Amino acid sequence: MFVVTMILSRVLSPKDFGIVAVLTVFTNFFLVIGDMGIGAAIIQKKDLSDRDISNIFFIMIILGLLFGIFFVGITELIVLIYNDTVYRLIGRLLTFSVVFSIWNIIPQAVLQKEKKFKLIGLITIFSTLLSGAIAIISALSNVGYFSIVYQSIFYAMLLFNINLYYSKVKFKLEFNAKPLNKIKEYSIYQMLFNLINYFARNLDSFLIGKTIGEAALGYYNMAYKLVLMPVQYLTNAVTPVLHPVLSDYQNNYSMIYKQFLKVVRVLALLGGFISIVCFSCATEIITVLYGSQWNESIVPFKIMSLSIGFQMIMSASGSIFQASGNTKYLFLSGLASSTLIISGIVFGIQKNEIVYVSIGITIAYIINFFQTFYVLIKVVLKQSLREFIVVIRWTVISAFITYIASGNFRLSGTPLFTLVFKIALIGLIYLGILLISGELKRVINILVPQKRPENMVKQ
Repeated sequence: MFVVTMILSRVLSPKDFGIVAVLTVFTNFFLVIGDMGIGAAIIQKKDLSDRDISNIFFIMIILGLLFGIFFVGITELIVLIYNDTVYRLIGRLLTFSVVFSIWNIIPQAVLQKEKKFKLIGLITIFSTLLSGAIAIISALSNVGYFSIVYQSIFYAMLLFNINLYYSKVKFKLEFNAKPLNKIKEYSIYQMLFNLINYFARNLDSFLIGKTIGEAALGYYNMAYKLVLMPVQYLTNAVTPVLHPVLSDYQNNYSMIYKQFLKVVRVLALLGGFISIVCFSCATEIITVLYGSQWNESIVPFKIMSLSIGFQMIMSASGSIFQASGNTKYLFLSGLASSTLIISGIVFGIQKNEIVYVSIGITIAYIINFFQTFYVLIKVVLKQSLREFIVVIRWTVISAFITYIASGNFRLSGTPLFTLVFKIALIGLIYLGILLISGELKRVINILVPQKRPENMVKQ
């Protein structure tokens, strides 16, 4: 997906991306409503039979069609809000993406519940590559923003059909609401969390597009997507694994916390490094990846990159709320989180500049980091917050020292040469500090557990 975006950014204009970004806000909203927390509930609840899942799948098929019809109507409202008929055809086409994505919720949840993570990864990669190729060919054929629309449609369609085939979920014309009663308490808080989280994370795109303009939204959205890229990749890799695995220990909070701290240690190390690289090399990264036409994305990207480390660690928190069965606290923590993020967005919008929106959101994410983990660790898991701080302390220290040591280094040369040199320099300093502190060894032991000799006698 990253390579596809990089190629499209050199063919399409910032305004093209901005136009589609406006509609993406609404398509994602429909997906959140359509999910209703059912996917996570299917993974969590162990007492659901195949017949129960088939009944829920039938309900989701009906809901997908209804949401698709409703989305066509919403498209007309979007045309009125933005006073631009360009959104009418795009919205009608994206209806297919909405429908297939809602239909895909059950087959994908079943594969996750069965812990078929390798298969899920292969399906995702294949769907991404094929839909990306379609987008690139379309863009080179001068269809403009429709290339992004086609990518979204084909990606959703491919995921649904392949996941349905391998999950072996049966479609039966049988309506029975009883299976929903088994998951309603768990899923309702999950749905509420998804709704407020969606609203908070997409309000910026809606308001920027409406008040500052589509081109400004294109610049901001490109910077924001680049910041979220490492977060999303790790979330897609970690969350589908963490929730199904840790749900087996949903009554053993000590075990969940112990495993969670291992994940945090690894994510903190990676997040610290990526944050420093993105902050120090913002100009080179934007120029090399997207070209000089995206220069207005540099400052927002640099500012928001400060939140990458915090967001990467937080990417695993949702799975812990889910695995422990505490979606109620997930919702309450999400409510506080959304309040912070919305406040940051409103602050920036009032200044009428995407730079200030970036500042507001970054501050909100950092404050949100602390409230989320306080609720998760102290209130939900009832574990020691001190252990969490100890796990991340050396990463924080290493990141700070690395930035101080490499921050004032200036180079002349091509953007690519400067980028490579800076990353190498930052990497050497960062790894050196982690090596001296012993943190690197601890992370390696997590990723590559040491096997005990078979003949070792227990003391």
